[in-house]
Amino acid sequence: MRILYECFTACPGEGSENGNGWNIPLAMALRGHQVRVIYGNQRNGYPARIQAELERQGPAIAAANGSLEYWLTPLPRWQPWVKPGFLRAQVGYHAWIRQSVPALASQITAFAPDVCHHLTLGSLQGGSSLPLLCQAPFIHGPCGGGQMAPWRMIPGLGAGIPWEVIRNVLAWISGLGLIRPIGLNKAKLVLVSNSDTKRCAERMGASQVRITIDAMLPNDFRPPELPHRDWQAPILEVLWIAQLLPRKSVLLAVEALERLGPNPGMHLRIVGGGAEEQRLRKRLATSSAREHITVVGKIPFAQVTEEYRRSHIFFFTSIRDSFGVQLLEAQCWGLPIIAFDLHGCHDHLDARCGRLVPANQGAEGLATALRNLAQDRQALEAMSTFNHAISAERTLDGQIPQFEKIYMDCLGDTPR
Repeated sequence: MRILYECFTACPGEGSENGNGWNIPLAMALRGHQVRVIYGNQRNGYPARIQAELERQGPAIAAANGSLEYWLTPLPRWQPWVKPGFLRAQVGYHAWIRQSVPALASQITAFAPDVCHHLTLGSLQGGSSLPLLCQAPFIHGPCGGGQMAPWRMIPGLGAGIPWEVIRNVLAWISGLGLIRPIGLNKAKLVLVSNSDTKRCAERMGASQVRITIDAMLPNDFRPPELPHRDWQAPILEVLWIAQLLPRKSVLLAVEALERLGPNPGMHLRIVGGGAEEQRLRKRLATSSAREHITVVGKIPFAQVTEEYRRSHIFFFTSIRDSFGVQLLEAQCWGLPIIAFDLHGCHDHLDARCGRLVPANQGAEGLATALRNLAQDRQALEAMSTFNHAISAERTLDGQIPQFEKIYMDCLGDTPR
């Protein structure tokens, strides 16, 4: 099968959307498919890293009778003049969506794909120019974009308040069907990560929408055996890991620990860097729980596994996320999860995985969940076992055959 992917960002050895843009095309090539990938993100030496890994994987791909090429179409030249930050990223991405496919029209036509798939970034609103040029069945996603942060929780986001208000308004307008992303109505199938985005996509004109997880992990990320943990340890290690963005609400994690009192019986490790780091450290300077919290900062992806291995509980305090690749990572390493009952967490997690906290309970609800799990070590162990077992379905080996079936169903007959 000839598969054409559109992946704005892709990089070997990374997680989240960067990882999806590399791992999924590679897995398809290793299964004997002819794969081409359009991408545009050149930061951090991504093109060189892709080329080096292509050379390393070349013999295995050839042995499988597959092929894999990455076609770079850079961001518009004027884009660097947009003020740095989120606006630049959004303006650049939407401009790239509209120019990348026309810029490669001759190569795409010569390749003659059987299936076209827009894989990243993970927002419904971006759309794609692929179906405007290609006659092959077009698939969009998995993506989010329809979820909204609870309005009552936005005031705690500090500098993130203005953008989150704008984002909620845009999601509300999208939900009314007033925004029509380019190419979405031509999609044979739209894959979304949560029910909020499913409703939004349907109102935008998508004819067939299916809910699925929006991330896959490399097979070697998941340990084959469940790591041993001392579930009777006097101090439970709680792990929070994400970019320090306002909507990730790391201060709610700090407040939850504070509500457990002077001897919480837990130690919180915060892993990640970003815009909220200064605000976090300022809060910790006067926090009653500061002796029970360690800010690790940003670490290489290769070191993330050690953080999961040494922890007992995974803490996910985001108030707006399509789902969260960190949740899959935590499940792979057998960590019970505490998160708000929102968006992808609501659709893909249940009581067997951990504790889902109603968003209106805020930090108090998170603290209660921590307290209850600390008092029920048998439940913690059962959740750990369940999460590790179910995570096998959420690695590349578990998900790639499903993608192949989706492609074949969309084709409706044997590919050329």
